[in-house]
Amino acid sequence: MLVGLGALGSRVLDGFLRAGAEHSVVAAGRDDQRTRTRLNLARFSAMQLTDRVPPSATAHVDLCDVDRTAETIAAVRPDVIVNCATTMPYGLIARLPAGTRERLDAVGLGPWLATHLAPADSLMRAVHLAGVDSAVVNCAYPDAVDPALAGAGRAPLVGTGNVGNNEPAIRCALADRFGVPVEDVTVWMVMHHAVSHRIHRLGTAGGAPFHLSATVGGSAVDVDSGSLFAELATRYRRGNGVDGRLMAAASTVAVTIALLADSPRRLHVPGPSGLVGGYPAEVGLRQVRVTPPPGLTEAAAVQLNAAAQRYDGIESIGPDGTVTFTAEAAEVFRTQLGHDCRSLRVDEASHLADELSARCKERVSG
Repeated sequence: MLVGLGALGSRVLDGFLRAGAEHSVVAAGRDDQRTRTRLNLARFSAMQLTDRVPPSATAHVDLCDVDRTAETIAAVRPDVIVNCATTMPYGLIARLPAGTRERLDAVGLGPWLATHLAPADSLMRAVHLAGVDSAVVNCAYPDAVDPALAGAGRAPLVGTGNVGNNEPAIRCALADRFGVPVEDVTVWMVMHHAVSHRIHRLGTAGGAPFHLSATVGGSAVDVDSGSLFAELATRYRRGNGVDGRLMAAASTVAVTIALLADSPRRLHVPGPSGLVGGYPAEVGLRQVRVTPPPGLTEAAAVQLNAAAQRYDGIESIGPDGTVTFTAEAAEVFRTQLGHDCRSLRVDEASHLADELSARCKERVSG
C-alpha cells in the first residue's frame, strides 16, 4: 500500500509498477478521482514497457481520520505500507524572500520536522489500531521522524532515500578512479541527512561527522572523501528539487522490493528500527538488519549520526521522542518566520505543522 501520491509518491508508484514486481499495489489517497487517474497513468505507461505489470487498486485514505485509515488498512492487510505523505509547504517556501530562504536552509531541515512527523504519526497510529503486522517504510525525513516515533513506541520499520541516494554516484566515482567495473565497488556509509543532503549539492559535508569506507574487488582502499564529495557536486552532479525526487523514488522502490524478497539485499537506509541517521543494512524477508562498517560498532555509528544531526538543526531526540532543536536553528526560525519552537513532542506535531504553514503564508502574503 502506497500512501501519498505527491511528487515523490507518484514516482514511487511509477517505479514499482515498472520494476516487474509480483506483489499487487494499492494506491491510497484522499482525493479518489486523482488517485484513480494517477494510478491509471502509472499502470498504462508501465504496460508500454513490460508485460509484467502487477495487479493494482485504489483505496481512500485521509490521514486526518485515523480511525477510518485503520479500517482501510485492516481490510487490505498489506505486507508493506510505504508512507510518502508530508505537509511540508514546499510551494510556500519557494515564494519566501531569497534572504529568508537562505537563512532557513543554512540551519538545516530539522526545524521543519513537524511537517513530516505529523502525517507519519497519524499513519503509525492507524497501523497500530488496525492490528496488522505490515512493515512500514517511511520516506518523510526518516533520519529524525523514525527515532521520534520510536520514542512514542510506534516507529516505522525503515526509511528510504537520503544516505541511500548518494551510494550510486559514490560507487561510480570510485569505479572510475580505480578503473574497475562499478559492480566491483562496495561502500559503507554512516551518514545523517545533514551530510547526505550537502555532499551532492555543495561538495562538502559542512563539518558534520560521517563514516565512508570502500573496497574494490574485495580489498580495502583509501577514500579521499574531500575530493570525492567535490566530484559529486561537479562531474557526478545530479538533478535536485522535483527532478531529484526520482532518486528518492528509486531508493524507495529498491527497499520495498527487497523487503518483499525471499533473500536479503545490501542497501543503505535511514532510520532503521527507529535509529537516527543512515546506515548500511541487509533488507529482506520483511526485516532490516544494520550491518556496521568494518571496525565500527553499531553503537559508535549511532553516536556518529547523533552528533551529525546538530548540523540539521536538531540538538537531540529524547527517549520519549521529544525533539530539541539547536538554539541557533530555533532563533533563525523565530526571527525569519515568527515560529518560536525550541522543542516538540510527537503529539504536538500536527499543531506545529499547521503553524509553520501559516507563518509561511503570512511572510509570502506580507
